[in-house]
Amino acid sequence: MSHPFGPSGRLVDRFLERLAQLGIADFNVVVQRWRTTLRDSDDWYAAEDAVGEAIARTRRDGAMWVLQDRIYEIFRGGTWYEHRAPGAPVAPSEMAAQYLATTTSVALLVADALPATVLTTLYEPFREAIPMTEVALGTPPLAVERSADGRGGREPSWRDADDERVRH
Repeated sequence: MSHPFGPSGRLVDRFLERLAQLGIADFNVVVQRWRTTLRDSDDWYAAEDAVGEAIARTRRDGAMWVLQDRIYEIFRGGTWYEHRAPGAPVAPSEMAAQYLATTTSVALLVADALPATVLTTLYEPFREAIPMTEVALGTPPLAVERSADGRGGREPSWRDADDERVRH
């Protein structure tokens, strides 16, 4: 039986498991990291575009919507969220954290169809809070070289550390 999140489903599952364990202080660090290093970067926006193209190319839009619902549940089910004062507005860092978690998890959803540089860029805000080694079963996902047309120029791609198939 195939995974509901596709070939990169185990990466997504492990990221979501770790995401659910983070507290508001962890999310504040993630958001600050993004704001100081990536928010205004052309690399960030180009990476987001590449993920959108990969979602369309792999036809994982249905899985993406399911994933976005899971992210929403994680944020609304967090103890830090539940223990806010009744009627307290959602802080901008909470909204930014949810945006970053969604962006990163959707990139993981299509990790098998992305250049490594794209996934690295979009994972950067979580690099310290959820090390990639925790998401990829104790070893970093392996960048393997592939060509865009199967012959020429080389571009890195990712594969799950415990999956022997090279994904591209």
